[in-house]
Amino acid sequence: MTDLNPAAGYIRVAPKPQADTSKLVEQQRREIERDATRRGYVVVHWYLDSGPELRCARQPDLRCLIDDSCSRTRPYLAIFVSSLSRLSRDAL
Repeated sequence: MTDLNPAAGYIRVAPKPQADTSKLVEQQRREIERDATRRGYVVVHWYLDSGPELRCARQPDLRCLIDDSCSRTRPYLAIFVSSLSRLSRDAL
């Protein structure tokens, strides 16, 4: 196999009262790593937002991900999430 391209992974967890947050994070991490490897990438940087009632304004790592992605020196070529719903939800 050739060298893998660098990528970022974004995990967002808004835990439910009875949920084990660490298991939710690890599940998303495994899904992202599996998909990235399958597509020829390796995750070199992780972003994680976790907490109740996460909305776009309260997702500091998502903001960092966007800023880093737009910088001239971005350290990766792709971004992986386990589901598009992890990026944001409607505020309605």
